[in-house]
Amino acid sequence: MTDETDKPKAEAPPDPNPRLIKPPRQLADKVTRTPDGVDTATLERAEKMIASLQGSYLEWVEGDLERLQKAHDQAEAALAAGGDPTADLKALFEVAHDMKGQGGSFNYHLITQVGAYLCRFLEQIDPPAEKRHLEIAKVHVDTMRLVVSQRLEGDGGPAGKNLIRGLEAVLAKHRG
Repeated sequence: MTDETDKPKAEAPPDPNPRLIKPPRQLADKVTRTPDGVDTATLERAEKMIASLQGSYLEWVEGDLERLQKAHDQAEAALAAGGDPTADLKALFEVAHDMKGQGGSFNYHLITQVGAYLCRFLEQIDPPAEKRHLEIAKVHVDTMRLVVSQRLEGDGGPAGKNLIRGLEAVLAKHRG
């Protein structure tokens, strides 16, 4: 005997009177615009505010590095215990994603670049994660720590280029 819930349900016919829904423009309404675009005085104030936070960024990023390391350590511990490190890798991704978003704003473009590589790498892991995945993630974490400890601002110059080349080589080797 077939239950009524097993039968396919007919789709509702399309609405003969569709409505256009306009999304709210709350943010756009708060931006002062001139005939030439965004108000330059507002933009300058925002840039000055970001510049004034430069020193604080180094404190924040140290905290982010600690959280990044902790998430990695927890993923390693879960894997070593025969468990599933997926939740820890998700936490690692979230911290790396935040760091990626902030780095460029404070002239730490290498943090943005390495964070982007780490996020892309983590997104490509097909569960279950393996030890080799955590080793590659660790290379990213250590690279970000080095960028901050050496204060490699901007593209990091020759040292930054070498770090990126090395990281890209690790990723290329992983891809085969």
